[in-house]
Amino acid sequence: MKYVFAILVLIAAIGLVQDSYAKEIGVSIPAGTSKPGCEIKDLCYIPSPLTVEVGTVVEWKNLDSVAHTVTSGSPKDGPDGIIYSDLITPGEVFAYQFDEDGVFPYYCTLHPWKEGLVISKVSPTSVPSGDYELKELMYTQNGNIVVIQSDVPKAKNPLSLEVSFVDPKGNLLESMNYDIRIIQDGEEVMSLQNQNSQDGKREHVTKSLESDNPVDVEIGIRGIYPASQTPQAVKEVIEFQQIPEFGQITILVLVASISALVALRLKPIMKIPNM
Repeated sequence: MKYVFAILVLIAAIGLVQDSYAKEIGVSIPAGTSKPGCEIKDLCYIPSPLTVEVGTVVEWKNLDSVAHTVTSGSPKDGPDGIIYSDLITPGEVFAYQFDEDGVFPYYCTLHPWKEGLVISKVSPTSVPSGDYELKELMYTQNGNIVVIQSDVPKAKNPLSLEVSFVDPKGNLLESMNYDIRIIQDGEEVMSLQNQNSQDGKREHVTKSLESDNPVDVEIGIRGIYPASQTPQAVKEVIEFQQIPEFGQITILVLVASISALVALRLKPIMKIPNM
């Protein structure tokens, strides 16, 4: 019975940690960045660039021995008035919540070679959800979202899968043209070219699968244009690997790291209110 209880506690803790990390992300201001040099490898703020979901709180912690700022804008054009931390003294933390989607470059007004970037994108909960067991999404280079929804792969059964294309505000992108390739155990179970999603989404069904193993899905983005137009070349390939990906190995990794993550979340943090 105690083992069942331990498992339930672990599951609850995993959910708590994942929920916390989905809402707060830390960025460090490394020691020594008060002198030029960090800009060569984009290490003045770590991590940068940083992509977050709309609603995420980003916390910048000053690990240096002198004060710094987090000021949206650029050294060339100056502050844009969106984010301004004032002085973040050594050991202090500045927090800002990104409530809108967009691209937010920022810099240090005291040390203008220090530049960073935050990209805020629509939450996955905003994209369409259908009658499927699994849901995965990835971003394209221009910020749009490709959503894959499917059933769990089962041997001797075809796999139903829906592809959706969504803009950063959650609107379906009509007339998206694409290629789709699905692979299981190194073998193609579907390969289609010049597909057109007239209303922003389209369902596909593979041939019968040979196993219950995960599948890899490749989406080749051709562009938005009518199906009657001459096909364009593939501009970008979006790869979804190991669907479903949450398996025994992932559970073992979480068990090994859960104590450290919980301990990290329990450390006191000094926050400066959003400006």
